[in-house]
Formats: sequence, structure tokens, C-alpha cells
Amino acid sequence: MTPKEFIQTLIFKAKAFHNKAIHIFRRYKYEFFLLIQQVGNKYRNIIDSLTILLSLFCISNIIWQIGYEGSAESTAWLYQANQYAIIAFAVIQILYLLTYYRSSHKVPISELIYTTLTWVYVWLLTSADTPYNDIIRHKFTVTTITGILSVYEISKLGISILSKRISPLSLFALSFIVIIAIGTGLLLMPRCSVEGLTFIEALFTSTSAVCVSGLSILNIADSLTLFGQIIILILIQVGGIGVMTFTCFFALSVTGKASFQNRIVIKELINAESVADIFSTLKRIIMVTLCIELSSAWLIYEQLTAHPTHMEASIYTMFTAIFHAISAFCNAGFSNVQQGLSDPLLSNNIPLIWIISLTVFLGGSGFPIQSSVIDWVKHHIKKLYYRLTSRQDKLIFQSRLINANIRLIFLTHLALFIIGIVVFFITEYYNQPDDSTFLESLTDALVLSTMTRTAGFNTVDLCGLMPITLAIATIMMWIGCAPLSTGGGIKTSTFALAMLNLKRILHRRDNIEVYNRRVAPQSIDKAFAVIILSLMFIATTTIALKLCEPHLPLTKLFFESVSAICTSGMTLDITPTLSTTSHMILIVAMFVGRIGILSFLIIFISPAEKQYYKYPYENITI
Repeated sequence: MTPKEFIQTLIFKAKAFHNKAIHIFRRYKYEFFLLIQQVGNKYRNIIDSLTILLSLFCISNIIWQIGYEGSAESTAWLYQANQYAIIAFAVIQILYLLTYYRSSHKVPISELIYTTLTWVYVWLLTSADTPYNDIIRHKFTVTTITGILSVYEISKLGISILSKRISPLSLFALSFIVIIAIGTGLLLMPRCSVEGLTFIEALFTSTSAVCVSGLSILNIADSLTLFGQIIILILIQVGGIGVMTFTCFFALSVTGKASFQNRIVIKELINAESVADIFSTLKRIIMVTLCIELSSAWLIYEQLTAHPTHMEASIYTMFTAIFHAISAFCNAGFSNVQQGLSDPLLSNNIPLIWIISLTVFLGGSGFPIQSSVIDWVKHHIKKLYYRLTSRQDKLIFQSRLINANIRLIFLTHLALFIIGIVVFFITEYYNQPDDSTFLESLTDALVLSTMTRTAGFNTVDLCGLMPITLAIATIMMWIGCAPLSTGGGIKTSTFALAMLNLKRILHRRDNIEVYNRRVAPQSIDKAFAVIILSLMFIATTTIALKLCEPHLPLTKLFFESVSAICTSGMTLDITPTLSTTSHMILIVAMFVGRIGILSFLIIFISPAEKQYYKYPYENITI
């Protein structure tokens, strides 16, 4: 063998060895990662459970540090636990990423960014000497990072729950139960109250805030600290928009993924038009809510600081403005001022009252109306712009920008608002103080018309109103606000369908026709069922309260029952004086009223089997 052939042989064997080594490496690499994936998929439920337990522990840890005063040793131990928790979150996220290997699912970019940032922070946290070491290892920084990671994992749980065979109604009710329980636990913390709350007081207040009722057995301004008021504000916001709305929006924003089944459930929860529109609908709900609340808060702040009986321009004044803006839009009726809107500090400020009333009106109009109005305004602005720029060819023809459903709901909502102002102005005209001006009387009528529709604010003493006014206010509370709004009641659409059905019967027509459309019989049946069940539930609640409070007038108990069930929050000042049993009855009433009595019953009643036969008709004498 020549030297040249020898060298070629060596090169050939070296290449063969190199290729064989690479092949072996790739094979073992593939088998290793495949094993990890199989193990990860096998123990995914265990990993998920441990992740949720870790998240709940971290959140409880944070709550304990905020709400309780512990010793130096316990504080140091909790701080150390938060550090280890961050490392555990980082390791768990690596395990999640490994399960994507050789799978049909692509690794989301958000997951990679989240994992990278987490591990960067872990490296900075465990390094001996790093720039800004005091900031990175500061108690506030560690606690904040732990909270963010916990909320992130809890949000992913919200998406995974949707994969289970849970009906949207059951999920909706369960979310309210969970947030009420969390709110009760938070309000029981020593730092939330001035002198401490009993369990019933905390449960009642939490239920009222989450169900945006506004009924209260304690004075928020006197009984709760600033931290407790912040907790109430969060409960109102979450309860008003919906727990699952927040959860789904955050989860989809961060993870960017959801199965088709999950999207169907989310569509049912938020009433989106299609599966493809769920994220845009969620985003619009959040953005519209924040825009209205922030605008209202700014206007309220300007009035609080500009009025002759003004409050000082401070952080607390800004918080008061934000509190009233959120409480108004969510139709909660809570106030962190001593006497609410009846306080001279607020009641004498007529522009402020009008701003809050308008915010309540917008919150009670419902998201479909808000969204349709936005689309209508955008369409006509584009139309005007294209005409001014001579670009009419860019215009897109839309046959029905606002459908019959939205028109009916909005016009009913607006009509009840205007009729309420006129009626309350007339009934209370001679019941006003002698020195009252026309504007003050009109403002009181505006407040009664707006707030009785489930807001709960009041600028006048309800006990001093005329009996006819209280009767009309009770009817207004019972009707409530528009569907898919923050308010309660049987809803304006139900009332409108009842009136239209009455008109159909009187005119002896076969169908209900509105805006060149026929109303589906299923909608009429549902409206009739809601009305009947609502009246039955109100009667049952009133009788139960009368049995517990035989010394109180039936009319006042009836008023409180309607207020609780319809989440109005209006009261004749008897709720704080009721017994514990009566408070529990009202808690159940507020919860069922927020969920909806028909929806509540559907959760527990399974659908009947489909019938493949029909009996002949027979008329029933009426």
C-alpha cells in the first residue's frame, strides 16, 4: 500500500467513525428526549398539580406577608421560601418545554421568553456578586416576581380547566364561588379592617362586592382600612366583568394558545360571535371597561378637587375617584366616603352626580351595546373621511350595522331611563325641601332612575320617599339593566319581550315582529320562564326573611329581597339590623341573582331526552 492510499484509507475510516459517532449521538439524544417527553406526558397531571399547589402556596405566602404581622423569623423564612419557589418555577418550565420535543405542537414564543427571563432572574438571584444586587434580592422584588409567576401558572390553569367537561354555566357559577371565598379570606385579615370583622360580615361584604350588589352590613369608610378598600375594589372589578373574562384574557394574552374545545367554552362565556373572535372580543371588553372607568375617574377627580367643598389633591382623593368610577361602572354602589353620595361633600356637587350617573348608565347598557356603538361610530367616521377625501370606492356596504337585538335592548334601556326620570321627578316634586332648585330636583330624579336599576347609590334618604316612589323603584330594580352588563334584574330584553308578547296577544298576531325581524319562540319562552322564576324566588326570599324577622314590616323585607336578588343594593336601612340567618338568606339571594335564577337551575337539572314523537294539541281554558 502506497503512502497515498494509506492516508486515504485513514481519512475514510476517520469519516466513517465520525459519521457513526454522530449517528450514535443523535440516536441517544433522540431516545433521551423521547424518554423525557414520555415521562413528561405521563406525569403531566402530577406536574400540573404540583405547579398549582406551588402557586397557591406562593399567593398565600404573599397574602400572609401583606395582611398579617409576623415575627422576624417567620418573615425571613417566607422570604427564603419565595426564592426557592422561583427556582422551582424555572425547573418546572424546562420540563414543560421538553414535552414539546418531537411533538406536533410548536413551542409558543411566549413560553420561550417566559422561561428565558425566569432563568435569567434565577441566575442573578443565585450569583454571588451582580450589579444592582440589592435591588434583585430585595424583599419587594422577590415577592413581586413570585406573584407574577404564580398568577401566570394560575392563568394557564384557567385554560386547562376549560378542557374539562364542565358546562359554561357551571364554570361561571364556580368562578364566583371561588372569588367570594378568596375575598372572604382576604377581608378577615387584620390589616383589612379597623377592629376586625366577623366571618358573616366578611362573607356578606365579599358576596355583595363580587355580585356587585352594594348591600352592606357595615360602613366601608369606617370599618375597612385603605388596604381593605383596595380588596373591595378588586372584588368589584373582577365580579363586574367576570372572573373567567379576566382569566381567559390574561391566559390567551400570555400563552397565546387554546384548544378548539376551550375556545368554544370561552365563546359561550363571553357571548362572542364566533370562535375566531374570542380574543378580539375579550380584548375589546377589557379595553372598553378600562377606557370608561379611567375617563370617569379623571372627571370625578377633577370635580372632587375643583368644587367649593373640595377634597385636597392627594393620592387618597385619586383613589376615591377610581373607587367611585369602578363601583359606578360595575353597578356595585359601594362608596368609600362616610355617607356615600348622600355625604354633603358629594351630594352638593351636581356635576359629580351626573358623571357617576352617566357611568352607571354606560355600565348597565351591556357590552353588546357598547361594542355596537363603537362599530357604528367607527363606520361613520370612516364614511365621512372617505367622502371628504373623495375615496367613496373604499366604503364597504353593511346592510345592518346594528341588529334588531341591539336596537331593542338599547331603546328599552334608554326608554326606562328617561321614563324613570320623568316619573320620579313628578312623584317626588312636592316631597323636596322648600329651598330645592329645579336642577337639584332633576338630579335626584336622575339618581333614582339610574341607581334603582341595580347601582345602589343614592343621594336621598329612601325611607323618606313617597310610597308610590318606592313602589316604582321596586319595579325598576326588578327590571334591572341590559343583558351581558354589570347590572342585575330580569334584564331589559326580558321586559321588552314580555311587553311585545302582550301586544302580540292583544293584536291577535302569530309572531312578534320587531325591526323587520321575527323573534324566535325560544326567546319568548325563556323570557316567560325568567319572569316566573324571578317572582317565585322573590316571594320565597321574602317569606323566609319574614319568618326570621317577624317584627319587621313585610313591605321593607320585600324591598330588601328585590334589592338583593336583582343586585340593586338599595336599602331601607334594615339590612344591618337583620339576624345572622337573614344575612345568610340575602347572601344566597345575591349569589343566585348574579348568576341568574334560570341559569342557576339549569346547572342542576339535566336535559331531558329528545322525543321522537309529538302528541296532538289541546287548548287549555284561560
